[in-house]
Amino acid sequence: MRIDDRLVHGQILEAWIPYLRTRAIVVIDDELAFDDFRKMVIAMVIPQGIQISFFSSQQFNSKWQHGAALQGGNILFLFPNTSTLLTVFNAGFMFQRLNIGNLCSPEAVKLCTPSVMLNATDIKNIKTLLMANVAVDLRRTPNDVEEAIDLSDDEK
Repeated sequence: MRIDDRLVHGQILEAWIPYLRTRAIVVIDDELAFDDFRKMVIAMVIPQGIQISFFSSQQFNSKWQHGAALQGGNILFLFPNTSTLLTVFNAGFMFQRLNIGNLCSPEAVKLCTPSVMLNATDIKNIKTLLMANVAVDLRRTPNDVEEAIDLSDDEK
């Protein structure tokens, strides 16, 4: 699981796909799922042999109920924000680890790294995941030092 508001870009293509030995990418984004032009452009840069699928959170929740269809190799799940991710998590799509690579909110109240700036909703959503025992790390690329998110100085 990865949150990256840029979704598919160079770091995903050149670093994360080889590192994870990804065979498929699933993008869950409520806007992109209905934007055929953007989906076409993104699909054009995906390496040969890697499948890519696009879903809204509602489509994803109905297709991937409780992770039942997670077979056939390593899948990289990409989300644009914490709210979309929490929507599918609350619908039963469980996971144990989350990587946040890039999340830059214009209403940021907490700077975690130069590429992760959280707003109040992000903090609340991440705390919900942490309370559900999801390990959350901050890394742009797999070669970066894995840094656990620290929200201890934030209220509630």
